[in-house]
Amino acid sequence: MRLFLIMILLTSAVMLSCKSSDDDPTPQTTEVQPVAETENNNTQDNPQNNDPVMAQKFFITVSGKTITAFFADNTSAKALYEALKSAPITYTADDYGNFEKVGDLGKSFPKNDEPIDTEPGDIILYQGHNLCIYYDKNSWTFTRIGKIENLSQSELKEFLNAGGGSVEVKLAVE
Repeated sequence: MRLFLIMILLTSAVMLSCKSSDDDPTPQTTEVQPVAETENNNTQDNPQNNDPVMAQKFFITVSGKTITAFFADNTSAKALYEALKSAPITYTADDYGNFEKVGDLGKSFPKNDEPIDTEPGDIILYQGHNLCIYYDKNSWTFTRIGKIENLSQSELKEFLNAGGGSVEVKLAVE
């Protein structure tokens, strides 16, 4: 998957460098940097994870059921991980917009906001203190915290009791 993405980026760079403008006869080039592997990327714990930014795993418990998610590689996710090493965080989450469960974590974390097109399983920090677990798609500017994998959209909706009101969510690390 990574090789495919690098090939697309390289092809785009070549195509951009070949295009010239009538106003500017100098060809434009785009420098492409390869994506570096993170030290903590454990493909044994996460065999289907081809995204090198995902690293340390954490656990999400709702209604007595626990699933595994993987942190993104940014200062926001690292700050949440450090907080969870001290103690689990439990918060109340509610449905919003028929695409997410969101709740206030009770403390703020650093933001790394960027435009994101979410998909089911994305875990997002919103406004530095709200955690959103997506069970459908949305686009906005916020901070990626992690990803739930190996659950279908319907399984994720069932796990989160999507459309069923408030749930208590517990986040923890080993």
